[in-house]
Amino acid sequence: MCAAFADRDYTIRFTANAQGDITGTGNTLLTCDDRDVRCAAARRGQGGTANNNNGIAMRYVDVDSDAATFDSSAATLNLPAGAHVLFAGLYYGGRLRAGIGGHGAPSSALRDRVLLRPPNLGAYVPLRAARVDDAPVRAAHTYRLYQGFVDVTDIVRTAGAGEYTVGNVQLGTGLDADQSGGWALSVAYEDATQPTRNLTIFDGFHYVVPDGPAVDIPLSGFVTPRTGTVSTRIGLVAIEGDLGTTGDSATINAGLPTARVLQNASNPANNFFNASISARDGTPFTLRRPNDVNQFGYDADVVDANRIPRQRPERDDDPPGDERRRLRAAGRELRDRPVRPQPPGRQGGRPRHRPPGRRPDVHRRRLERRPRRGDERDATRRDPGRDRVRAGQPRHRRDDADRPRR
Repeated sequence: MCAAFADRDYTIRFTANAQGDITGTGNTLLTCDDRDVRCAAARRGQGGTANNNNGIAMRYVDVDSDAATFDSSAATLNLPAGAHVLFAGLYYGGRLRAGIGGHGAPSSALRDRVLLRPPNLGAYVPLRAARVDDAPVRAAHTYRLYQGFVDVTDIVRTAGAGEYTVGNVQLGTGLDADQSGGWALSVAYEDATQPTRNLTIFDGFHYVVPDGPAVDIPLSGFVTPRTGTVSTRIGLVAIEGDLGTTGDSATINAGLPTARVLQNASNPANNFFNASISARDGTPFTLRRPNDVNQFGYDADVVDANRIPRQRPERDDDPPGDERRRLRAAGRELRDRPVRPQPPGRQGGRPRHRPPGRRPDVHRRRLERRPRRGDERDATRRDPGRDRVRAGQPRHRRDDADRPRR
């Protein structure tokens, strides 16, 4: 295990120019206790103050009826017929420590271990993370939140589409402002029926401090055609975004005339990180077990970021196909994880071939995420072409909490 005891800047995990796309799936691993009379309404997102994990105690989700797992959840991965998987990464994590009335992770030393059950396979595959990122507690030689990454390309390439189950992710339970956790699978695939696109997945781990400076994440290196309509899609995964607290946001090209606050049907502009899991069209993704509206602090979302002008004019000395964006996250305490924008393909067909000596357009973008007060940090994941993400104030009110689509 390679452990990093600090924020980690976003770098390219995978990139390719291919006919195809990026997709994913995921689910939460914590929910409220059925014995709490407020729980059913909170799961539907109608629980008032109980919509947030600092208003109701968390327990494990465990859907697999397997006595060997203490937590587990499932979600369906959709792939086109005939698709060839180019890359698949499993990201998981959350809070290790106990909240009020709960208990800590069964073994924080095993946070680099996780179980994955692919579709049509009755048994779990034990995995070990190639990298674990830890969020340290302020002024203490310990950590409270983390994320693990495992390259599962061969497994997903063999298993294909269907329901994936993840289990035994080390998490704590109880009542706390950042008692959250879950998993997400990010998949790039090749499909001869789709236009040529630049498929790039970035990952990192950034803590967004409440009332602190916004966090910018630069993402660059993806290619766009010189002419024609370009479409861009961004996927983000974050830990500790509450449904019941507004004020956080994600902005691309923040601080520039071309700035745009991101939003879709599941993620409002002033509450982007709202414990939701959304589908590619922005609507709630429902092929999950459990399939609750409220993930209690875990987000995995996809949002369109189309028709955003370049930050600077094209120059003759621009490197071929270099595109840049800047993503800024602001809100409560959030930890950033992988980001997966899927820049860009040409809408309605393949990109035009460029004449000899001509280079693709060079773009810059900036994404901003706004923090909200009184909440814990989030972890976000992104997989764009090259973008810069800035995460602002996450949600978090405690001094001891340090720590970013589907």
